[in-house]
Amino acid sequence: MSRAQRDQVQHIHLFTQQYFLEDSNKLWSRIWEGTILEYTPHGDYFRPGWGRRRVEAPVPVDNRDKEKYVIAPKKLTITFRHTDWWFWENDEPLGIDPFRLGRTRAHEMCHHHHHQLNTQLTPEQKRAWGNQFTHIPSLTTLTIEFETIMRKRDQLDAIIDQALNWKFPLQPEKSVYLVAQPESRSAWTWVGAKEGDLMRQSISEGRRVMDDDIENDDDSTAEKGVGMVPQVPVLRAFDAKERDAGAGQAEVESDTEEFYVIFLTWKKQVVDE
Repeated sequence: MSRAQRDQVQHIHLFTQQYFLEDSNKLWSRIWEGTILEYTPHGDYFRPGWGRRRVEAPVPVDNRDKEKYVIAPKKLTITFRHTDWWFWENDEPLGIDPFRLGRTRAHEMCHHHHHQLNTQLTPEQKRAWGNQFTHIPSLTTLTIEFETIMRKRDQLDAIIDQALNWKFPLQPEKSVYLVAQPESRSAWTWVGAKEGDLMRQSISEGRRVMDDDIENDDDSTAEKGVGMVPQVPVLRAFDAKERDAGAGQAEVESDTEEFYVIFLTWKKQVVDE
C-alpha cells in the first residue's frame, strides 16, 4: 500500500466482542502492532511478525518517522452489539473496564480511574485495551456505541456514568489523551428479534420481497424462505424522562424485544497531570 493510499484511511469502524478486546492472548494489541513499520539500516521496512519487505526506493532516515505507520486514521468507532457482551446468552450482568486485563464482571468495575503516564504502567497494565491507543497517536476522535436490551438499561447507564471518566492515553509523555465529551452522549432505541430467537439463529419476523416479474410464485417458494429478509430496524431517539413518566413506550410485539443504545465520543486533548 502506497503512502497516498494509506492517507485515504481516515475512519475505522470495528464491530467487536468483549472477548476480542479483553482476551489475554493480545488479539486487540496485534491489530495495532501490525500497523507499525520498522526499518533496516538499508531503508527497507518490515512489520513486526510479518516479515521484511524490500522497497525500490528506500525511505530516507529523515522521513522514517513520518512513514512509521501503515495507516494513520483520525477517527475510530467501536460498536458493542447486545450479543457482544460476555455471556449475554446466560443473562449475565453487564461489566466492562478498559484498563483491566481480561474479563471484568459487573462488581469488579472501577468507579474511579486515575490516568497515569503510559511509561509508569506495568507491562500487564499496558496490555489492557484502553491503554493500546498509544499505537495510533493519529486519532483525534473515538466513538463507542454501546447496545443492550432495554431491561438492562440501568446497567448500561451505570457503565456510561463511569465511561465519562475514562481517559485513553494517546501520547501520555505529552499528556495527550482521548477525553470523554459529555455533550456527545445520545440514547436510542430500536425493536428487533428476541435474544432467545437470536440464540436459535432464527428470524422471528420478516417481510417478503415481491418482484412483479417473478413467475411461478407459489406457497412452496414461501415455505422454503425464498425472498424472506429481516425487517430493517428503525433507530429512534430515547427520552429517559418521557419513558420514566410512562410515555414514549415503543410498540413491542410478543415475538420482539426493545433494545437500548448509547453513543459516546472521546476527543484528543491535553490533560493536566
